[in-house]
Amino acid sequence: MDDRIVLDWLGLDSKGIPYYLHFLTPRFREEPEALFRLRHAAAQFQLEPDRWGFVIRAAGWRAQLVACYALIIANDGNCFEDLKTAFRWSSFVSPQIAVTLGLLHAQEALVFLESFLKLENSKDGKAVAAAYQILLQLGSPVAKCIDLKSIREKTYLATNRKNKTNFMMPDFMWHDNFDIGLRVALA
Repeated sequence: MDDRIVLDWLGLDSKGIPYYLHFLTPRFREEPEALFRLRHAAAQFQLEPDRWGFVIRAAGWRAQLVACYALIIANDGNCFEDLKTAFRWSSFVSPQIAVTLGLLHAQEALVFLESFLKLENSKDGKAVAAAYQILLQLGSPVAKCIDLKSIREKTYLATNRKNKTNFMMPDFMWHDNFDIGLRVALA
């Protein structure tokens, strides 16, 4: 199944910009046409319920983004396992997936996201930050005990080629992704 179908449901705005790009900013909630098109996508998903899971699990980040918002609009709580799978795969839109988990599956999301953070083996700073933020919003005692600064300051082992010595270096991509995850989950 081609995930372009989902993007085609939304179409382009008057400037030729795909509507799914509007959903990357919090301001899209103020755009009646974008919301109308998102409601249309949610209705299409409800006509084809098998498509929800496919898009969330297997499609690209663009269709996953649309599916997350459509699930929220439709208040459809039937895709918990699919959302968990997509979140574990460190999707580009993992913060939006975390928000969807928290809104539609609060109790299950608490358990899942707490276990995700306890493993501390994710390479995706956005996912870790979003999980942390959603857990805080859900009132998790685990999140309240986490030292956010130590998680954000992730480093990696680097080698100085000149003298062949190893040293720990800040992982700036991790830091940037972590900060993005926090901001998106708060929006």
